Parts: sequence; C-alpha cells; structure tokens
Amino acid sequence: MSSLLRHLYLFVFVLSFCFACGTAEDTESSDLSLEQGQLNSDSMSNLGEIELTQQLPLELDFSNSEKERYRSILGGIYQELTEEDSSYEASDSAADPTASCDRCGRETGFLPSPDLYVNQFLHVDMKSFTFGLVAWDIDLEAIHDVLEILLSNEVPEVIQLSHRLTVVRVDVSRFNETMETQASEGILLSEQSPDSVSITSVTTADSQFGLNLDHGYSYILFVNTVEGISKLSSLASEPVLLHCFTSDENTQGGCLQLNSSQNL
Repeated sequence: MSSLLRHLYLFVFVLSFCFACGTAEDTESSDLSLEQGQLNSDSMSNLGEIELTQQLPLELDFSNSEKERYRSILGGIYQELTEEDSSYEASDSAADPTASCDRCGRETGFLPSPDLYVNQFLHVDMKSFTFGLVAWDIDLEAIHDVLEILLSNEVPEVIQLSHRLTVVRVDVSRFNETMETQASEGILLSEQSPDSVSITSVTTADSQFGLNLDHGYSYILFVNTVEGISKLSSLASEPVLLHCFTSDENTQGGCLQLNSSQNL
C-alpha cells in the first residue's frame, strides 16, 4: 500500500472513531419535528477491507435543467433554515450586541462568516457512500478586530473558536410537485415536516470534518463560527450543495457539487 493510502486509511479511521464517540447537537429548529440524520450512515468497522482512492471525475447523465432544479430545491431549504440570519443581516449589523437582550448569550452576525468548501471526496470501493472531507477558512485577524471594536478592554486573551457544521440530507426523489414548489420558495419546513429531510449538526474546534455521503441523497452543508468567551457568532456560511448518485450498470456511484463546475 502506498504512503498516501496509508495516511488516508489512518485519517478516515481516526475520523470515524472520533465521530462514533461524539454527540451530535440537536438542531435549533426543533419545532420543525424533523428526524435527525446520521453523519455516518454505514459502519466503518471493516476499514481493513476497504481501499480508499481519490474519486475520479464522474460521467453522469445529469442535464443543466436537472442541476438547476436541484439547486433551486436545496437553495430554498437553505434560505428557510437561515432565514433568521438573513433578516438579522438586513438590520443594523453595526449595533452594539449588548444593547438588546433579544439574543442574550448568543449575539449572531458580528463575526465574519467562514468560507466552506469540499476539500476532497474519496471513493469507497463496494460501499454505497462517498467519504467527503469538508473544510472552512475564517479570517482570524478580522475576528480579532471585530472583538476589539465591540468588546474594547473585554477582549479575551485567548480567542476560543468553535464551528457548528450543519448537514441537511434531502431525498428529492420523494418530493411531489407541491413539495418541490414549497422548497424552492423557502416555505417547505414551515408547511410540513417531511421525513425525507433530516438535519444534523455537530460542533468542532477543528477547521475540517469528514462525513459519509450516502448515494441517492442530496446534501446542504453550511457552518457557523462561535467565539466561546464572548458568545459572539457569525452568520451561516454560503452553502455547499451536493447530489450523490447511486451506481448502475453504466456508472459507479459518486457525488457532484451542484454550486461548482467541478465534478468530484
């Protein structure tokens, strides 16, 4: 086995073990009564029998109109889930976070939003999922400047950042025409609680996270950053929209990033 594969093997094993020991947060949208999804859908206990390779570009019969349909549905769900952030962004974001108690203990929108991206997709032979490594960047200098402006002499000596990754798994194949329209208009979750949509969030101090992406589902990923001492947080990042295909007699399964020109 090459040095690269040995490192990938060890990396996936550690991620899988850490996730098994972790506890996912409950989504804030508890009133939606949505079933929480699993970030790891298949057991990785047989890693010794799995060969991980970088996923090759996919040859897919996925028209531009179908891509736009999925982008519209997933984008609408993202907008609905982050609607509170959007309304806050439209208000006076330069206001003093201590001037009101509307968000006491969790003042949102003051830190710069992180940039979320897919770092790598790994094909897992003989499995119905793709391993995805997502990562995010945030401007630490900008965070320090914001804290100095807002907190003055109360700026923490050590800035403690955590990141809340939200994973929304969507089974678009189970949507009827009404659900598709509601999703695209950003009102699906307020009108009904479909079991074809599940939401999971996990908090980490790291700047990357690995998850299993089940073939046959679409995904919305976004991340918020929180400073642990001041409790100031960012708005949600721009989303990463994915669709993962099941294998058939012509193609093997794999994932496509919908808001990017790159197939991974």
